[in-house]
Amino acid sequence: MEWRLDYFNNISIIQKEFYYKVVEILQFLNPSITIVMHKGFPGFYYRGTFAYIKLNSNSGLSTLTFTRGFLFDENRLKFNLGDIETKERNITIETSNTVNWLEIQEYLVQAIYWQEQLSKQCNC
Repeated sequence: MEWRLDYFNNISIIQKEFYYKVVEILQFLNPSITIVMHKGFPGFYYRGTFAYIKLNSNSGLSTLTFTRGFLFDENRLKFNLGDIETKERNITIETSNTVNWLEIQEYLVQAIYWQEQLSKQCNC
């Protein structure tokens, strides 16, 4: 818990609200999801880490990274940032603007779905 306090001391109130809203959506979608540190950022764990958030206090941008994003239906979901060479896909949100929460929820639904599918294959 101490890492969260250190991390959150350096971000804006708007970014904190964004983070807590993402957590709220995830807990609604699947109460088994827990919060862990992943690559130095708050991550979301369900049979493995499937997403994490980078909150940039200088720019006001928040990046939501999906560790299995390459599996997502990219006809429905558009990633505006991400290296095609990796399995991760990112979306960057300017948290000072109005956030499209339905779109964020759709990304989170896909992330949970693929995490469940992959964990069934490895029995983890």
